[in-house]
Amino acid sequence: MHIRFTLFFCLCFLLFSSTIGASDLMLQVEVLPGFSLQLPDTVSLTPAAPGQMVQGDVEVQVRSNTPWYLQVSGASWEVSGSGAGTDLESLLHVKANGNEWSSVSSITPRTVATGDPTGDQWQAAPVEFRFSTSYADAPGAYEIQLTFTIVPEL
Repeated sequence: MHIRFTLFFCLCFLLFSSTIGASDLMLQVEVLPGFSLQLPDTVSLTPAAPGQMVQGDVEVQVRSNTPWYLQVSGASWEVSGSGAGTDLESLLHVKANGNEWSSVSSITPRTVATGDPTGDQWQAAPVEFRFSTSYADAPGAYEIQLTFTIVPEL
């Protein structure tokens, strides 16, 4: 009986020891910088007579996992609803980071806000605009496409 038990034990040991094994696996993942923006489709400033200045603002919502800069640039002016480009003497300015007013340009993006990583929460980045009208511009409604861009802080 003792021999059978020993044989049974040896047989079980050989069977299970040959099929049981363990190895480790190192799983790696890289989290990339990520950004999200939310903003309204349209902002309308109040009508203004020549020589007047009107102001407005928009609240851009930012979500980021790295420090960031919010920049704005503009395309050319169009007559509202027509798609026809036009030149305006009136000036559109944006309050740049540091509270200085700067003209909106398609050539040079203007930094209007900066921030630290937000985590999963949205962070508000208010952006102020100022439009100075001119007697050189014909009466009418005009629009400009503004592009907001998040840039990682390097």
